Amino acid sequence: MNKLYINLLTVSAVAIMGCGGGSSSSSSDDGFKIHKVAYTLNGTKPPTCPNARVTLVKAQKDDDIGIQDCIWLCGDYEGSIQTVLLSFQQNGKNGIWEFDNELVSTKPTQCHN
Repeated sequence: MNKLYINLLTVSAVAIMGCGGGSSSSSSDDGFKIHKVAYTLNGTKPPTCPNARVTLVKAQKDDDIGIQDCIWLCGDYEGSIQTVLLSFQQNGKNGIWEFDNELVSTKPTQCHN
């Protein structure tokens, strides 16, 4: 439940800030452009999420949990345009990254092609 709350806060904060700043990365300057939601799991490397805002906290020790969130404010996902957050988790410093959770919500009105 705590993680879901944190994910909801993350999506809300990104939407309110208009995709600005922070320790996120993106391959697109226009956060409201519609992009296909896709990811690739890479074993012990963090997942790749093209055209997403990415927040990443790697596991530092064997008993840590690493978390990565990929956020598309205007994501083409399962046949519709939505705001999408995909979460991934790594159990331990050398653990394999796995899909953990998805959160889908209503897209902003500023979305465009």
